[in-house]
Amino acid sequence: MSLSQGKLKNNQIQESLLPNEPPSVPSTPKPTPPEHDDSLLLTTDLPIFLEEPQPSFIVKNRPATLHCRAAHSLRVYFKCNGVKNVETKEFEFVDPQNGVRIMEAETNVTRDMVEEFFGKEKFKCECYAWNGKGTIKSQPATVEVALVLEVTNDQTSENAEILGN
Repeated sequence: MSLSQGKLKNNQIQESLLPNEPPSVPSTPKPTPPEHDDSLLLTTDLPIFLEEPQPSFIVKNRPATLHCRAAHSLRVYFKCNGVKNVETKEFEFVDPQNGVRIMEAETNVTRDMVEEFFGKEKFKCECYAWNGKGTIKSQPATVEVALVLEVTNDQTSENAEILGN
């Protein structure tokens, strides 16, 4: 018996020991909602932003929370005013309908962070999404401290009298 016949016989024995499996059937494609174009998600090399951070305000001592979400990304993080050491929480999941990996990031911008910034421009944060093909940057989101004016009942009644004249 030659060596090739021995390999062939071993493969036949191994195949006969495998349990009977039903033949594979191609899955039927699921329709996609009209507002979401999966073809763009499946044909890109660079990450794609699905959600970019929006301008926000810090009210009293409650920090502003910025969000971003990107497809085809291995890492998503924030930079504020060019500084990368912003604490970022990352979340990841795979879309079960199309198998595309989605990364989400979230950061909290505190009043101290904004007040300690002494730049000529407003305090800004950008989201970065990275994979092996490259990095993309979101539009900047400005973060400002909101000025809350408190109106007492005495001031309201005086204004009402002035407006009533």
